[in-house]
Amino acid sequence: MDMSEEISASQGDSDDPALHVRQGREQAWSNYRAARIELTELRIRTNLDGWPTWVHMLPGGTLERAERRLIRLRGRLSRHGVGAEERRWGPLSGGELPGTQGVVTLESTITGLVRRYRASAPAWAAELAAIARSGPQIREAAADGDRAQVHALIQRLLTAVRLAPGEAAGESLLRHLPGELRPIPAEVTALRRSGERVTVAFEVRTSTIELETITVTPGLRGMGLGSAELLHLCRTADEHRMRIVGRLVPTYHDDSAVPALAAWLRRHGFTVQERVGGRISREPGMPT
Repeated sequence: MDMSEEISASQGDSDDPALHVRQGREQAWSNYRAARIELTELRIRTNLDGWPTWVHMLPGGTLERAERRLIRLRGRLSRHGVGAEERRWGPLSGGELPGTQGVVTLESTITGLVRRYRASAPAWAAELAAIARSGPQIREAAADGDRAQVHALIQRLLTAVRLAPGEAAGESLLRHLPGELRPIPAEVTALRRSGERVTVAFEVRTSTIELETITVTPGLRGMGLGSAELLHLCRTADEHRMRIVGRLVPTYHDDSAVPALAAWLRRHGFTVQERVGGRISREPGMPT
């Protein structure tokens, strides 16, 4: 079983794509906070100035320029995944990947879904558009430490998944949910993934899942995406009373990654032979 969730190829050095994403997120939040403070201070000074207040408020004035800058920077909160929890995948996770890989966020997914389903499922598309518009506000609150709005967002997403006009549409949204909240599919094979973000490959043999790989694209590693996929698979295996088996093979066959990957699997209820190529197994019904 080839795995890449816990350890990235470059071990966090300056060439690590995941580090690039994290730095972009931190910079976006830092820029926004600085602009927010600047605007607050400007408003206070404007109020204290008294008679020149109207000058600052004219179109193109100091106050309007500061407000426009804040609005522009607020829009970047979504693009860079601001507000995401460390190492726990959820609706605020993702960010702007390096190079030509684009942006992986809930809002970017919604943009594509709204464009595709605006005509055939207008009410559903309108709800998604409303969710996306609330993104910057939710991200700002989460980054400030208030995650109450994130829980409400998750409930809206679960409803949107349930009401999706097609399986593919619902699946696109489901991938932004934490692994413990994703609906259990009727068929285990529905959890196979093959794409640019994450690959989950396995074979089904009667009552056994032979897990081959969980591989996350380098820019999204360390965010909990692989853990979300594995947890969803484990919950589904429990529901269908199936064993999961495989072999411990880190991406790049890096022996130093074995302890971290073995610990990761054990947290999900696996028995692990801690060596490259060692067998892993998980019986159904174990806690995840």
